[in-house]
Amino acid sequence: CALVEKYLDGKYSQDDALVAAECYDSLANCSCDLGDSKAAYKHCGKALVLRIECLGIAHADTARTHLRLGTLFRQFGQYRAAVQELTLAMKAYTRLYGIHSVELGDVFFELGRCYSTTDKSSTMGLKHAQERLSAALLIFTQQLGSDAPKTVEVRQ
Repeated sequence: CALVEKYLDGKYSQDDALVAAECYDSLANCSCDLGDSKAAYKHCGKALVLRIECLGIAHADTARTHLRLGTLFRQFGQYRAAVQELTLAMKAYTRLYGIHSVELGDVFFELGRCYSTTDKSSTMGLKHAQERLSAALLIFTQQLGSDAPKTVEVRQ
C-alpha cells in the first residue's frame, strides 16, 4: 500500500505500482476466502485502478482483474455489477486473444453462472446462461481437452 502512495507521488516506478496491484489481488483473494466482501471489493478495485493507470484497459492483466472483480460480484450476489465487469473482460480478451481463448472461456463460464442464478424463472435468462456455458464448454474442450478440470466443471 505504501508503494502505491509513493508511486502516485512520483517516487516509485510503474513496476512498483504493478507489484502493489499484485499485492492487492492477493489481499482481495484472502478477504474473499474470509467472507469479507467489502474488503475484497476494495482491494480488487485498487488493483484495477493501478492496472488501468499503468497498463491501459486492453491489457491482459487489466482484463484478468475485471474477471476477478466480476467473479467477486457474482459470488456475493451482485449480478448486474458482475455482468458489467465480465463484459469488460470479455471485450479485452476477445481483442487480445480472439474468440477461442481459455481466458474468454473463463469469462463465458462466469457469465453463464450469473445468468443461471439471476434469471432462473426467465426463459431468456436461462437461454443466455445456456449460450455462455455452451461457449465455455466448447472453448475448454477444444483448448484443454474433454478431461481437463475446467471442462469437467462446466459440464456439471
